Amino acid sequence: MSKRVSSEKPAGEARNRIGVFGGTFDPIHIGHLIVAAEAVQALHLETLLFAPAGQPPHKPDVRISPAAHRVSMIEIAIRERPHFGLSEIDLHRPGLSYSVDLLARLQDEYPRSDLFYLIGADSLRDLHTWYEPERIPALATLVVAGRPGVTVQAAEVVRAIPSLEGRILFIDTPLIDISSTDIRDRVHSSRPIWRQVPREVENYIATHNLYR
Repeated sequence: MSKRVSSEKPAGEARNRIGVFGGTFDPIHIGHLIVAAEAVQALHLETLLFAPAGQPPHKPDVRISPAAHRVSMIEIAIRERPHFGLSEIDLHRPGLSYSVDLLARLQDEYPRSDLFYLIGADSLRDLHTWYEPERIPALATLVVAGRPGVTVQAAEVVRAIPSLEGRILFIDTPLIDISSTDIRDRVHSSRPIWRQVPREVENYIATHNLYR
């Protein structure tokens, strides 16, 4: 039904293995980078793509920074990390950003690759509320990272979405309690964020007066 990832590299595979990490990344933070690095190592990925969302459907009342700023912060954060990449594919389309549409477009862009979609345990728990979640397993394997204070039973998720059978992997990651919301609040109230984001991202936020 679901399983934890083996540390041994799969044998005899000709297809590339590409990770996909979606989100608003407003801003990208240390927690994102650590989880992404763990996924690259655990899954033996050729690359992991950060894919910032254009118009997240689950944040209708949240003011989101312009895409150009979010992209710039991602570029700064991953600049010296060779296994990380950036996909702006979700930013150049009208309408709401749905994971299933993002994965479908990436599958078209990388037809010779297997996609691994990185989500948190809270997203797995709520997956049944997503747009057309039953289509996701045909497009990518779900890779689930733990979140502080969140417990989820894969069997219950599979009962709600049977197509997920055998398409969920769990990876062991540090439980880092950092959120972009908290970072924005800290900046707004002039509290330090140097423990939450890379120094270059902190400088970018200050230079462009974000979250004030």
